[in-house]
Amino acid sequence: GPEPDNAHLTGVVLRLNDDGTAPADNPFVPISGAVAARAGVEAGENIKKVFAYGIRNSFGMAFDPISGALWIQMNGDDTFDEIERVDAGLNSGWVQIIGPAARIAEFKGIETTFGGRNLQQLRWPPTNLAGTPAEARSRLFMLPGAHYSDPAFSWRWAVAPAGIGF
Repeated sequence: GPEPDNAHLTGVVLRLNDDGTAPADNPFVPISGAVAARAGVEAGENIKKVFAYGIRNSFGMAFDPISGALWIQMNGDDTFDEIERVDAGLNSGWVQIIGPAARIAEFKGIETTFGGRNLQQLRWPPTNLAGTPAEARSRLFMLPGAHYSDPAFSWRWAVAPAGIGF
């Protein structure tokens, strides 16, 4: 998705206090001043509320009752639906990576040969996808303090949208 900024909060998981402010230990609260300028980001109040980004089309989220970890389910475009643990500062990789990074060529092959085209594919055609895992990772927009990790679970073909639970 787009780079997170102070005006657009798409493809993100927010973490807020009850009054709507950002918790002091959110991963991007420290981004300000010179750090923000070096990263080329506008670090206003909204970006400080972001807990994770690079999220695509999530249909479910649940907290593990034992560990307290947040898990989300994401639908891929035509392939590679995911279940992923959301740690502070996660960049899940969308739009550069969906599914395991090691299978990026397979993802690109499916996306460039699969069925009809839709409006999203006209705006950003799948031929723009990286050809290798290293190229895909190098294209990720990484805020200071962000990290990428492959999903815990991923399926080559789409599974029905559903919530998740423990």
